[in-house]
Amino acid sequence: MFKNIFNSILLISIFLILLNLFNEANSSSSSSDKNVLVIPPLYTPEQTGLNYDKAIGVIDKFLNKRYFGNFSFHPFGPRASNSGGECGLGTLYKYHAGFSSELIIPDPLGKNWVPAKFNPKQYIRNDKVCIGICAKIEANGKTLILPLMDETSWLAHNQLDLSEAAFKYLESNPNAGWVPAYITYQKC
Repeated sequence: MFKNIFNSILLISIFLILLNLFNEANSSSSSSDKNVLVIPPLYTPEQTGLNYDKAIGVIDKFLNKRYFGNFSFHPFGPRASNSGGECGLGTLYKYHAGFSSELIIPDPLGKNWVPAKFNPKQYIRNDKVCIGICAKIEANGKTLILPLMDETSWLAHNQLDLSEAAFKYLESNPNAGWVPAYITYQKC
């Protein structure tokens, strides 16, 4: 009787192992996909009412070029909100990046701010870098693609200031400081 039970358990175990191997072999995602995280923009261009092709901007000359650079992070500050930031899209989005002032046209008089389609009382920046542009960051064997939402004036074009959650996805040591990475700006 114990021999029959043992044989049954053995056969079931073998079946489950083979089934698992079959499922892994036929899975659409490879094991490397486990190290890729893609975060969509908080709002689509349709939701904001902005049109990339009609907007001003300098981001086009930086798109789809792989830069070697680095990133750090900023914790949510007491002034973080659902509006504000250099794009007007807020700084509370869990995964976002602050970018260099080299990637945006200066607007000291605020002429490039328009009412958002999703909330006409909220103004957003009509600059190409604020319309569906993401940063692809490759570091420590992981890839993170996340939206650009804020500007940090002291950064170079190959540096990013990440939200804390984004930083922690790529780097487990919160005291790492500036982490080397490959950065590519691309449409989301």
